[in-house]
Amino acid sequence: KSMNDSKKAFYEFNSCLMEPWDGPASIPFTDGKYIGALLDRNGLRPSRYTVTKDGYVVMSSETGVIEIKPENIEKHGRLEPGKMFLVDMNAGRIIEDEEIKKEIVSKHPYEKWVNDNVLPLSKIPYTGNRTPKEKINFEQKKLSYSESEIKMFKKKKLHIKDKIKKIAERVVYN
Repeated sequence: KSMNDSKKAFYEFNSCLMEPWDGPASIPFTDGKYIGALLDRNGLRPSRYTVTKDGYVVMSSETGVIEIKPENIEKHGRLEPGKMFLVDMNAGRIIEDEEIKKEIVSKHPYEKWVNDNVLPLSKIPYTGNRTPKEKINFEQKKLSYSESEIKMFKKKKLHIKDKIKKIAERVVYN
């Protein structure tokens, strides 16, 4: 319940566009103006950083990948699950996760989009119609062809056995 409604709507809206992804990964990115990283939501891949007093940021899966004199270390940190780390190269500052997300969720009316466009399955009337069962043969199971695809192959005079043979030839010769 600690997440505000606009941030919750942002995540709900984007969950319609992308499956949840559990890594493990720390993904670095840059466009030349910003450099950053994000961590999968489970945080299975460590991502640690060090900020130096002379203006450098070092990020790696572990601390100590390069030697930095202790008196030059401004701070150490770690990227947390579901969080982002961003450095604004022009401003020379680290932008905190909360600031990043606050800006992102305010760019579009995600809450309105969710309220206007998401239709829960429970709101769809049940018609009682059933999907007809198709007889599935071995080739269909093996190659994931539907009945309509089999009919299409036959219309084009391309029988399933010829298709399987061609696939097998590609596998053998490639």
